[in-house]
Amino acid sequence: MNTSVIINYITSALVLIVGSLMVAGVILANAEKSTRIVFGCVLVIYGIYRVINTVSKQKLAKLQEKQEWMKREKEKLMNR
Repeated sequence: MNTSVIINYITSALVLIVGSLMVAGVILANAEKSTRIVFGCVLVIYGIYRVINTVSKQKLAKLQEKQEWMKREKEKLMNR
């Protein structure tokens, strides 16, 4: 795992935690309830989006790596 992937997962976790705490009322308890809940939900959804995006990019990179490997192996067989 490279550094950017680790940073993406850490950021996603922090955003999810902060969003959950906002929805629960632990953070910004003095703010208007509807505003706090909407902003907290937006943060939770954004955190989920970051996780899904990071996982899909990792899967795509592995798939492309495998396709390149298969292409190289095919070229080796064709050159024999």
